[in-house]
Amino acid sequence: MKDVILNPNLTPEQQSLTLHTVLKDPELSSIIKNAGISISSSSENIAKFHAKQSNKMLKFALTTNEVKGRTTNDRRGFVISNLVAMANSPTKKHYSPSRRQRIQSVGIKMSTGFRLFREADETRTKLLSTRIEENNIVWSSVQSRKG
Repeated sequence: MKDVILNPNLTPEQQSLTLHTVLKDPELSSIIKNAGISISSSSENIAKFHAKQSNKMLKFALTTNEVKGRTTNDRRGFVISNLVAMANSPTKKHYSPSRRQRIQSVGIKMSTGFRLFREADETRTKLLSTRIEENNIVWSSVQSRKG
């Protein structure tokens, strides 16, 4: 197989196509997976793109002009809403990454991440434990610091 791909009579494009064809062959998929080679599907690439874009927006929303500054209520609300979507499901019937793994994937400071994800987990639990008709839970606002 190596000799076929590295055939000097093939152009680099043809070599790439040959390799791509071999890697996409359904009969070889289990062997390729056992070898530890991961071929991203288009849906995986889309998910990676979404995660990258979300991380950029979260980092931007968490930035302030001061070193120890606090973000605006609007920005905090945006961050919290996004983290609630990433929070653990209260039922936890399937695999979920650890809080530390989620913080690292978002790319925020560990101490900030633990606080924000703890709040997000609590909010998600409250949201999912209430019935849709109940109006005692606020979905999209944060409490002002000034009361």
